Amino acid sequence: MYVPDHDNGAEPHGRWHYSYVSAAQGWTTGRDFRYDYAGIALRPHHEHGMVEGYLGAQGYDFGGGYVFDEVLALSYPQVGYQRDDFTGDDLWYRQGPTTSSLDQVRLTCDMRSGASGSPWLHDFDAETCTGYLVAVHVGSLRGPDGPSGSGAYGAELGDGAINLYNHVTTTCQVTVPDDPYTRGC
Repeated sequence: MYVPDHDNGAEPHGRWHYSYVSAAQGWTTGRDFRYDYAGIALRPHHEHGMVEGYLGAQGYDFGGGYVFDEVLALSYPQVGYQRDDFTGDDLWYRQGPTTSSLDQVRLTCDMRSGASGSPWLHDFDAETCTGYLVAVHVGSLRGPDGPSGSGAYGAELGDGAINLYNHVTTTCQVTVPDDPYTRGC
């Protein structure tokens, strides 16, 4: 179930239930962090229709690579590196350039537990609150730069993500009257 803007029990936009979920094959068969992501199809809401049409959605930059001049990482971390102000209840962000490390996208960031699966957006427009998903947070690993704890790693959205997206969208085709979005089951 997806409850947008859930806050202390309040559900201002309602609940969207899922009808189909699938993870990338590289993750399900080999626990390979380069493929640690999933796709989910949400059913139309009985009043609001498709979530994309009602609330909007981010774009994708499949195959965009590992190095970006700036990404915006958003998450609800509960644990950070040498800090105690993360509770898991508040949305935090980190903006900065990325590099390639361990066949993943690397961002200098101290968000840890609770950040997994969080979006990393490129070309983010603060006025429209839109950008393009280029990676998802998979962990804070000790990379080649040592045990500093400040490196966050994201799974790059290459061929595996394209295959997963195609699988979920072709498995779950519906058309909702008066709604231009056709993804979901």
